[in-house]
Order: sequence, then structure tokens, then C-alpha cells
Amino acid sequence: MDSSDYNPVLGVVLLASVTYVLVYQIADLVTFAMDPRLRISR
Repeated sequence: MDSSDYNPVLGVVLLASVTYVLVYQIADLVTFAMDPRLRISR
């Protein structure tokens, strides 16, 4: 791997990891909004 390959690889890995975290965060929020068992009872 050449030294000029580091920035594109770093960008792809960073973009993939941010996308992964955002997708699972949105899925978790949708699950929390749709499932009444997960709501905190007062």
C-alpha cells in the first residue's frame, strides 16, 4: 500500500463507520418509538 492510499482508505473507513453508527442509532430510535414495552413507566 502506497502512502498516497492512506487518505482515501481513511475516508472510506470513516464514512462507513459513521454511516453504520447513524443507521443503527436511527433503527434503535424507531424501535423505541414503536415498542410500548420499552417506554419508561412513571
